[in-house]
Amino acid sequence: MNGAPDSSRARPSGPSPFWLAWLQAVVAALMAMGLGAVLLPDLALWGMSLLVYADPGRLDRMGAEAVAYLSFAHAVLGAVMFGWAVALLQSVRGPLAAGSRRAWWTVALSVAAWFVPGTLYSLRAGVWLNVALNLAFLVAFALPLAATRGSCRD
Repeated sequence: MNGAPDSSRARPSGPSPFWLAWLQAVVAALMAMGLGAVLLPDLALWGMSLLVYADPGRLDRMGAEAVAYLSFAHAVLGAVMFGWAVALLQSVRGPLAAGSRRAWWTVALSVAAWFVPGTLYSLRAGVWLNVALNLAFLVAFALPLAATRGSCRD
């Protein structure tokens, strides 16, 4: 009536809270997995043995030195995963929640940068359960990213 847009019909700015919460839940799962590899090394070794060999006790038969090295490698990878997830969480909660296209691309490209080489190597090594896990995480990220792309700008 006065020429001003009706604010009750204005398009909401930024991505849907549902998809933001979904992304945060996926990132929280990454954080838990990463921190778990650092804080629960025996569980991490058991899980990787199951994932790679379909035998939870296989790594134990490789000898103490090999197991110590694998524990170290898993802890370092877990710390890197945790750090990546913290950065993702900050991007999702801050600029992505505000509708930043750059933050959307940051999340999408970092997921692609993890998925492509990790999954290709898993395929090469024949670790099909890791390929399946990677695909599950990819889908868990792709759904909210696809749903939020149009609501991000700048």
